[in-house]
Amino acid sequence: MSSPLENIVNPHLLGEVDALRAQFTGAAPFRHVTIQDFFALRYAEQLLAEFPSFAQGN
Repeated sequence: MSSPLENIVNPHLLGEVDALRAQFTGAAPFRHVTIQDFFALRYAEQLLAEFPSFAQGN
């Protein structure tokens, strides 16, 4: 059974915490990190379904 966090965040990233931390602290010119595929696919699809369409003039 997955944890609630795994329902939101891509489970693969949970195993990459140390590497992401190192990228963040070592980034220049200021600390930052870019995370691809941050959300779990199902959660991202739910977010997209809740968001109004750009075609509606938003």
